[in-house]
Amino acid sequence: MISDYEKSVNDLANKDASFQFENRGANHARIVVTAILNSSKNIVYMYSGSLNSDVTEDENFLSTLDGFLDKEITFKLLLDYLPKENEQSKALKKVLDASTNAHVIVKKISKEAKKLLKDTGHFIVADQKAYRYETDPSEYKALCNFNDKELSKQLIELFTLSFDLCEYYLQPKT
Repeated sequence: MISDYEKSVNDLANKDASFQFENRGANHARIVVTAILNSSKNIVYMYSGSLNSDVTEDENFLSTLDGFLDKEITFKLLLDYLPKENEQSKALKKVLDASTNAHVIVKKISKEAKKLLKDTGHFIVADQKAYRYETDPSEYKALCNFNDKELSKQLIELFTLSFDLCEYYLQPKT
């Protein structure tokens, strides 16, 4: 059953609403990230700890992720760390499997990039307008918007500077 929160988030995503809202908790994080992946059309940038299972272990999320990865939308993922294979979430395994394709690029953060991102929470940005930007990781608290080009641009610039300083986890096919 879809919650009222999920319906509201999906409405905002479908309308490309320029409305900033707060988001708290792993379940609400999952709902917003799912909506961002569903509504993306061109490119998604994501800075995450490890795509941990607290947020990603959900059949709806995993199904959305599969569909997203199949669309061949550019997906750039920057991870704080890469767990051992037996400790990886299902979502991370799916992304790593897809990273042999040119449209999915996964990198592990470097020391230089860590310095650039030291005061920055994890975030996801899609199509230069939609984002979820974490402000308190312990509570998965974040600011979200489906049509804020200004903050999205700033996050993308920071992501790109950081991403360029990092090594590929797997070299994508070209």
